[in-house]
Amino acid sequence: MSAGRTGSESGIEPYMSLGILSERSYTFNDSKVPGYVVSNIPNPELTWETTDQLDLGLDVALFDSRLMMTIDAYYKRTHDMLQNVALPPSFGYASKLMNMGVIENKGLEFSISVPVFRTRDLNWMLSFNGSVNRNKLVDLGMDNNFILGPMIGGMRVNRFIEGKPLGVFWGLKCKGVIQTWEDALALEAQPGAVPGEYVFENIYKDEDYQAINERDMTIIGDPNPDFVFGFNSRFSYKSFDLDILVNGQLGGDIFWYDYSMMIAQNQNYNSLATALTDAWIAPVQYTVTGKDGRPYTIGSKTGTIGSASLPAARARDSYIAGSNKVYRNVMPNSSNIFDASFL
Repeated sequence: MSAGRTGSESGIEPYMSLGILSERSYTFNDSKVPGYVVSNIPNPELTWETTDQLDLGLDVALFDSRLMMTIDAYYKRTHDMLQNVALPPSFGYASKLMNMGVIENKGLEFSISVPVFRTRDLNWMLSFNGSVNRNKLVDLGMDNNFILGPMIGGMRVNRFIEGKPLGVFWGLKCKGVIQTWEDALALEAQPGAVPGEYVFENIYKDEDYQAINERDMTIIGDPNPDFVFGFNSRFSYKSFDLDILVNGQLGGDIFWYDYSMMIAQNQNYNSLATALTDAWIAPVQYTVTGKDGRPYTIGSKTGTIGSASLPAARARDSYIAGSNKVYRNVMPNSSNIFDASFL
């Protein structure tokens, strides 16, 4: 068992509590001369981040050390986080480095080792380890209860929200593809929608304004894994060694930005096979003449109505009120969320 408090500068460059001068050129008497400007707002009250941590551990060896186990549980609470807080334009600076916010981490780590053979020339050890971690943004220390994450492909997909895991994905919930004109005309929240487009969940409903917009965005995924594990087999015979390592994770999500382009059947990008096999196809059919002079029939009289899971090729990607068309590179949605589990 152990408990303690540690400080961290969290990757911040030295002297950031001071007003640092940066070299800039300016014009003086019709000549270009060197000069200096204050590149950041000084903060004499700036301190390190502080983490309070409690650890509980247990090591066990059974059956003459033929079964060895280690279990560690921990709880970490980091406060006075170092953040570049955005400032109004009237300040003349984009942000100021400050101590604000509280993050909580708690989890469990374990490992199991079994020596299968232990002889003079032959040794074989099997081991398995796993870990579970749960994090939460407890307090941002500001009026807003969230801040936006980094820019991804022109979108800010991640949000850091008080009371939620770090970096959750934020966007519209996609409910599927519009299959028929009857379904399209029945969507009051997506006026102008046509078959082959995505259907989005209308979460925020107001008496005067029902259309899908930014207020309908919600948590659509969590990048944090549920369980991370690894397996190792170490075999040695005299001077020969063989190690086999397998690792993976269960749970967690990824936001696949390129997925939107890879199902659009755009000739400028590679396409997924499912863009052809699972996309909505209009129930129309026509005949063209090939270069060999033979007629070829294109399309389908039945289409894929009722079974398509992807939007029609080159269809409008999504809808937002006020413009009739707004593409997914503006409004992130859950069609780009995929399970991040792997082995």
